[in-house]
Amino acid sequence: MKRLQMHVKSYQSDFSRNGQVHIKDIIATHSKFEPLLHRQARQQMLDIDALTYCCFRLPRQVFFSASIHIASSRKDAPLVETRARRACWQQDPLTIIARSWSDIHDVVSNCTVLQVEWNKIHRMLARLEGELSWDAASQALGIDEDAMVRLDLALHRDSLTILEEIRKTHRDTTLVLDPSIIKSNEPFEALTTRFAEQVARTLEGQGLEKRNILLISSNMHSIANQLSGFAFSIENRLVSFIHETKDPMLLELLDQVTNRRVRQSSKRDFLYYVSKKYIAHHKLYDERLAWEENCGITTCQDLTGANVSFQVMDPAKLIDRRLDRRLLEAFWNIPPKKLAEYAIVNIDYPFGLQARYMLDALMQRLRVTDVFVLGKAGGFKGEVGDHMVPARIIDDSDDNEQDRQVSNLIEDKHFTGGVYQQRFLGVTGISSKGTIIMNRLYLEASALKDISFVEMEAGPFLAALRKHGRSEAGMIYYLSDLPLAGATLVQNLSFSGAHATYSASAALLNCLFSRMA
Repeated sequence: MKRLQMHVKSYQSDFSRNGQVHIKDIIATHSKFEPLLHRQARQQMLDIDALTYCCFRLPRQVFFSASIHIASSRKDAPLVETRARRACWQQDPLTIIARSWSDIHDVVSNCTVLQVEWNKIHRMLARLEGELSWDAASQALGIDEDAMVRLDLALHRDSLTILEEIRKTHRDTTLVLDPSIIKSNEPFEALTTRFAEQVARTLEGQGLEKRNILLISSNMHSIANQLSGFAFSIENRLVSFIHETKDPMLLELLDQVTNRRVRQSSKRDFLYYVSKKYIAHHKLYDERLAWEENCGITTCQDLTGANVSFQVMDPAKLIDRRLDRRLLEAFWNIPPKKLAEYAIVNIDYPFGLQARYMLDALMQRLRVTDVFVLGKAGGFKGEVGDHMVPARIIDDSDDNEQDRQVSNLIEDKHFTGGVYQQRFLGVTGISSKGTIIMNRLYLEASALKDISFVEMEAGPFLAALRKHGRSEAGMIYYLSDLPLAGATLVQNLSFSGAHATYSASAALLNCLFSRMA
């Protein structure tokens, strides 16, 4: 635990004193605390899992830039994308727009993993002469064909180009921090204030500004899918799409749901899961958005730099025959006049400490009556896909650990319609600083304290609620990995993750509807 804390303090001190961090200066403390997602940091062999994890969270341009700037606002420059982290990056120079210190912890950790693994590869490839080939690289790195395929995926499916760059250069990355961030959190607060204003203007544009707001932090598909029924409206097209793809996993799942060898709720969740692939493949976003608009759901892209999309929903326009059947009883219990008293705002997963600034800004600007949070977590008990409904969160997301209680609105009765995952109510979770800033000692110590799961946003959300004198919230998490058992975030949950998400969001929506009633 002390080694982990020393590592974080070492780069925070460098930022504070010098305004920048040289990654080479913190590799020793990084390796000593033995991060769980970088198990082979101190070994000569490649850690392809760790390299894959960090490369998915960094843009391709990072391979060709040794200097990375961390700013607090966008500038007039081209945007660049990452594959797995919804951070905002720009070019000229390569810059990440930090929305909170969680983004800074994240980019420091990912750049450290990249530099460690880059320089391992550099040493191995430097001995090669002549043109670099797939087979020559595989032999020099001492990895087989399967590992080379994984490495190619990590290197943006352009492995030979990037490996040639690595062969030529020993990496020495510098991170340069905007002075305004060093001095205070005001840039983060200003950013979320602008975001709250955009949400308020959207509500006003739809005549919903005087309604009570039910605020959800979730994703942009599960809530809308269960309220709009779009996937059911294109069921025949989805079945044809599965046969066209000839994907063995999808065909097997289709056979199971068609022949009722799984619960009926699994069929609904399967259609949601396939619809995401189908819509992306055929670029049917406009068709889906038009369908959702017809039942009162409007999706908006962030215009402020917060990099968080959101949805505004009018419950009075929901069409009951389109709702997921798990929601019908709770929806029918709402008196019609009550539907016109509320609006639902769903924000797309703020990251880490950004959750605190965002909820605070929204509660200052809007009439928020209830807050609901759906997230994913690493579990210390249970299985992947199980649900956690906390009563207490140890908030380690900031510099000072806090013990935060939550009066959780979600109860056992809100789980309906064939939920077959385990659910743990009244448990304790811990909010960490970052996914890489964890080691086995940190997690084992948490488990020994009867903590059931780890994630990054619950503590920040509860901190914002407490600032406004409140402790009630509907919070539910599904387990996406079991870090102490070796099942980490490197793995892809596929359909099992979708089913866990949708059964959790059904419980959340049943709770939300009961509050409206």
